[in-house]
Amino acid sequence: MTESYKFVLSEVFGFSNLRPFQKGVYKSMIAEKDVFVISPTGSGKSLCFQLPALLQEGICVVLSPLRSLIYDQVEALKKKGIKCELLNGDLPKTKKTKLFKELEKNYPEIKLLYSTPESIMCNDETRVIFEDLFQRGLLSRIVLDEAHCISTWGHDFRPNYLKVRNLKKFYPETPIISLTATATKKVM
Repeated sequence: MTESYKFVLSEVFGFSNLRPFQKGVYKSMIAEKDVFVISPTGSGKSLCFQLPALLQEGICVVLSPLRSLIYDQVEALKKKGIKCELLNGDLPKTKKTKLFKELEKNYPEIKLLYSTPESIMCNDETRVIFEDLFQRGLLSRIVLDEAHCISTWGHDFRPNYLKVRNLKKFYPETPIISLTATATKKVM
């Protein structure tokens, strides 16, 4: 592992070192492997995908079932000067149009794009955007945040959420990281 990440870790995120589990995840992420992370709330799971997103080419798509978490993370990252956006059904048409134009650029400035699982799996308009990013080699990683919700919510509350199991079929070369604080063997 090169030490080049330390500058971004310090200057952008304000940390001098990664925790031991974060180092292991970081190494796997840089090697473009699929990763499943179980770690307690507040342990720094988000840094595991945010740091590599800033250091690698392309856009990291973060899928979270919790809109309030999406808003909070996007706002916190923007305050750090990180180019990130959110995409969901609540986005006004003018902002969505501006976002789509940015994503159509040869080299979009956005490093992290937060959305809901339904947006990438069920919305025809956004699915075209994600497919285009993938075809152009700009989809660097897909993050499934709060991954336990796939099993917990997928059967009753949000059945479309179960469709994330098809991500590897649609985007086969794109690494996926799933993160959660709790997961049973069935969820894993």
